[in-house]
Amino acid sequence: MASLLALAASMTAAVREGGAPLRAGCSAEAGIIARLAGGAPVIIRLSISGEGGSCYKVSAGGKDGYLLREELSGLEPYDQASRGGSLHGLPETIRSEIGRLHSDLAQEASQRSASPDRTGLDPSLAQAMSLIESNQPRRALELIETALLHAAPNDPFVLSLAGLAAYQSDHTRQALDYWGQALAIRPNPSIESLYRKAHTELAADSSRARMHGSRFVLRYNEQEIGQRTAEAILAALNEEYDRLDAALGCGLQEQATVIVQTYEVYRAAISAAEWSRGQFDGRIRIAYEGQALTPRTRAAMAHELVHACLARNGRFPAWFHEGMAQRWSGETVSPPELASVRQMLRSKRMPGLGQMPDSWGRLSPWHANLAYALSLAAVDTLYRSFGEQYVRNLIRSPERVAPLAGTLTQALLAQ
Repeated sequence: MASLLALAASMTAAVREGGAPLRAGCSAEAGIIARLAGGAPVIIRLSISGEGGSCYKVSAGGKDGYLLREELSGLEPYDQASRGGSLHGLPETIRSEIGRLHSDLAQEASQRSASPDRTGLDPSLAQAMSLIESNQPRRALELIETALLHAAPNDPFVLSLAGLAAYQSDHTRQALDYWGQALAIRPNPSIESLYRKAHTELAADSSRARMHGSRFVLRYNEQEIGQRTAEAILAALNEEYDRLDAALGCGLQEQATVIVQTYEVYRAAISAAEWSRGQFDGRIRIAYEGQALTPRTRAAMAHELVHACLARNGRFPAWFHEGMAQRWSGETVSPPELASVRQMLRSKRMPGLGQMPDSWGRLSPWHANLAYALSLAAVDTLYRSFGEQYVRNLIRSPERVAPLAGTLTQALLAQ
C-alpha cells in the first residue's frame, strides 16, 4: 500500500524552464491547446511510453493535455513510485511449473534454515519470499537485487527466486535471464519447464507500449489499440476496482499490470483454452476484440479483477474464484443452465463442488460451461443464504470456504 500512497502523493511536476506547449496528443506534431510557462505546476494523470518515447497526460490551468517527458521537471518521485497474485488462476501452461518452483524454493529455504552451520534463514531471503507469497513481486525483486544478489550473485536459489519475482512483476525477459543463470549453475526441472513456457510467451507477445496510472500499468500494442482506447480501458479499470474494493475489500498492495492483447496473440502467448477471454497470473490479461471498449471487454476486466482481489487474501477453491468473478462481472445463470447442472449432479455425471478440479484450463467448452454455471449458482446461493457481510468476512478466511462445498451442493439439489 505504501507504494500506491507514494504515487498518489507525488503526481505533480513542473514545466521545464522556458515553458512548453500543452498538446492535444502524445506527440510533438499534435495540436497545441495552450502554452505553459516555465515552472508552472501540473498534475500528472497518467504516463504513456512507446517506441516514440514517453509523455504524460496532465492537468494545468484548468486544461487537460499532454507534455513530453523532456518538457517536465521533478518527475523522479513519480517514476520511483511507479516502479514500486497468489498462484490461483495462472494460465494452464505455466501454473504447475510455478507451483513446483514455489515448492522447491520453500523446501530449500526450510533446509537452509535448519542447517547446523547457519543461525537461520537469511532475514532478507525470508522477507523476499513473504513478499512474493503476498503478491508483492516488485518489492521482492527490489530487495533481491539490492541485497541478496550482491551478497550471493551465483546462488542458484537466489537467482531462481529473482526470476520468479521478475516474472510476476511483468519483466519476462529479466526472468529468463535470472533463470538461465540459475540453470547454468544447477539444473532444475521446474525452472527448465517454466523457462521454455516463458520464452514462448515472450516470443508471441507484441505488447510494448505502457500506460501508467495510480493503480494499474496497462501494457498493449499501440498499433492495435489506440491511445484513446487505452485511456478508456485504464479509466474503466479504475472504476471497476473502486466498485469491487468497496464490495470485497481488495486492498491491492502494488500497482497491478494489465496486459491487453488481441484474441489471437492472447491465445498464442499463454496457450489459453479456446473459450478463455481473460486470465490472472499475478498480472491481469484481457483478450481484446474490436476497436472500442465494449461491455464484454469491461466485464472481462471485472472478472479478472475479482481474481486479483481474492488472490491477495490466500488460496480459494476454483469454484469460489469463478463463481465470485462471474457474479461481480454481471453474469447470471439461466434457468435451462441451472436445470442441466442439477440433472448432471443428480445423475452423478458431474462432480459436486468439493470434487471439482483446481484448474479448468483443459476442460472442453461444454464441460467448462457447466462448471462455470455450477460455480455461479453456488455463489448466488451463498449470498442468498448468508448475506453480503458474511461473504466479505469469508474472503478474509480462505480456509472456511472449502468446507461449505457439500452444504452448497445439497442446497442446489434441494432447490
